[in-house]
Amino acid sequence: MRRRISPTALAWVCAAAIAPLLSVSQPGAQGRAALTDKSTADEIMRDADRANAGFIGERVPFTMVLINAQGDRTERRFTLEMKEDTQDGNQSRIEFDWPENVRGTILLTHSHKTADDDQWLYLPAAKRVRRIAAASKSGAFMGSEFTYEDLTPFVLSKYSYARLPDATVEGRDCFTIERKAIGKDSGYGREVVWLNKETLMPVTVEYYDRKNDLLKVGFYRGDRVIGKHHRNDLLRMENRQTRRISELRADTRQLGIAIDAQRFRSQALGQ
Repeated sequence: MRRRISPTALAWVCAAAIAPLLSVSQPGAQGRAALTDKSTADEIMRDADRANAGFIGERVPFTMVLINAQGDRTERRFTLEMKEDTQDGNQSRIEFDWPENVRGTILLTHSHKTADDDQWLYLPAAKRVRRIAAASKSGAFMGSEFTYEDLTPFVLSKYSYARLPDATVEGRDCFTIERKAIGKDSGYGREVVWLNKETLMPVTVEYYDRKNDLLKVGFYRGDRVIGKHHRNDLLRMENRQTRRISELRADTRQLGIAIDAQRFRSQALGQ
């Protein structure tokens, strides 16, 4: 039986899958040489964050596949647009294209370096915009295993970091970093991130709940290079407590483009 989820069934009881779709650029020789066995977690994460600079704007269609514990599949399609903001945090816009019952649903996010991030959800059936409170961002987005928190552009300063022993994952030499959100509203107690040493792209991320039980695991695959930037074309999020799975599969990407700032204004949603 196919699971059908209306946008009005979104969880409001509520860092980061756009973030771990981690728009990371190819590190230059100087960046790679700076990282050694003695590099701290902060140094590694700063290098990865610095590598992302200069993407300007990006547009990419995604297919979202929801798989329940019985193996039933539901598909959705949306377009992600991201706009770089060098003064504050980056901005993102997710707009659903298909199926018809979710078409026109928009999630708009403004991340900030110091203040709480802003998120708004436009529901076309109700013709209204709902602001998502910071305390609600651990809720499921569109019935998936991704939360609003996962879909917020990554902000380096909002986490603390610790380096764990290096590891080999999927045949790749990886840095192992534990990160914890500094704010009180995160739905995660901690995350463990395995970063490919060569590209600084995530390979696997484990998400632990507030009881320190493993909640879900994200697998990042399909690494490819567009100009100087690396992108993951597949993110598979497996919930280890419910056995549900959500996948994001990227289509053709546009990178380095200028996107009209009007598309990222909350006042323009639904117009």
